[in-house]
Amino acid sequence: KVKISFLGSGNLLHPWYDDVLKVAAGRWPIPLFDRSQPVAPQFEGLDVVIDQGGNHGTHELIDAACEVGVKLWQVLGTGLDHTDVTYILEKGIPLANTPGQFSSIALAEHALFLMLLFAKKFFDSQSSVRNQVLCEPMNEELHGKTLGLLGFGASGRELATRAKASGMRIMAIDAVPIPEAVQEACGLVFC
Repeated sequence: KVKISFLGSGNLLHPWYDDVLKVAAGRWPIPLFDRSQPVAPQFEGLDVVIDQGGNHGTHELIDAACEVGVKLWQVLGTGLDHTDVTYILEKGIPLANTPGQFSSIALAEHALFLMLLFAKKFFDSQSSVRNQVLCEPMNEELHGKTLGLLGFGASGRELATRAKASGMRIMAIDAVPIPEAVQEACGLVFC
């Protein structure tokens, strides 16, 4: 039986912890790590650490994980910006995170929302509506505008798909070559 511990805290604990418990569906108990209790008993026999957001892994916890032979340090999040990657890997603990597909659609929709918010001068428009002023301010259309994307992973591709549907010109750069078929599907005019 796999022993897993969940590192998380505060008002961001839910719904993430609940989702992990739901996926486990009772097959594995996944206790929430309790910072008020000693580390050693909680890590005894531990196989996997799930680190919500990647910022809960102190050197003390990583050392404890190393001592018990943890087989995986899983960051529940897309990036590793808040994770001491070097320290975890130096300890010989395999490290994983949740790839861009985890949040790519939500991020792309939010980016498009913000582009529309500014193009349509939302806040000024709301003021005009409240003051019964018609046709002011004049706003912009996304159609025909150019979107430049730095990085073309899952999130960039999802945003390009939505921007293409809005009639935008899309340019992208990435550290790895973007296949021709993907360039065409996403409507890139420059790559």
